[in-house]
Amino acid sequence: MLETVTPTPTIKAQRTIRPIGVYALYGLAAWNDRLVALDHVRGFLLEINPQTDNTKVLNPLQTEAFIGATGIAIADETVWFAKDNSIYFCDLKQFTPELFITLPYSADGVGVWGSTIYVTCQKAGYIYVYERDARRKITQFPLPGVGSTNLTIRDEELWLCDRIEQTVYCFDRATGEFQFSVITPFESPTALTFVGDQLYLAYASEEAYIRDNPNADPSYELTYRDRTFIH
Repeated sequence: MLETVTPTPTIKAQRTIRPIGVYALYGLAAWNDRLVALDHVRGFLLEINPQTDNTKVLNPLQTEAFIGATGIAIADETVWFAKDNSIYFCDLKQFTPELFITLPYSADGVGVWGSTIYVTCQKAGYIYVYERDARRKITQFPLPGVGSTNLTIRDEELWLCDRIEQTVYCFDRATGEFQFSVITPFESPTALTFVGDQLYLAYASEEAYIRDNPNADPSYELTYRDRTFIH
């Protein structure tokens, strides 16, 4: 009698990307099989090769408009980003922002699919859906969590990450119907995007470490530093 052996599934090793010289990544988008990450403290848009970690600043002379922004999306060589209570867009080469719409509350994330713009707003508790050309609201879906939420779009799916609840949610893009949710492996997820079939999440928080202070006695003291990475 032959024994049936179930093959062990192969798990692909996951990588952690740590761009040098960034403070806090609050935006993530896919562009030409690359990642584009937003450092909302310095205003850098960073093009990152997810295979080699090679990082390039796309806007070294146009950072001011992106300081304080909290979400980005890229479609048709156009960058969309959320800042304060407004959504802006600009060309990937000129980086001169134009106002798209203004909300009554702060906007957290933005996603683009064809002529449709999706915007998350924690304080309002909704995902707003806009028509790009007419700049009018089509509909709105309730947000699932309690924290600030960023989003990305994959085919007919709308994916969101909640920073406080440390959770990724998947919804039907057309109806807003909930599909499933998963807990992220790290705290404070701030943005997410797909490159091919790989889901990448950005994280931004603080971590405690022991600092050697030669002017204090004892010289070792507990302090905190910024921690941000993509996984």
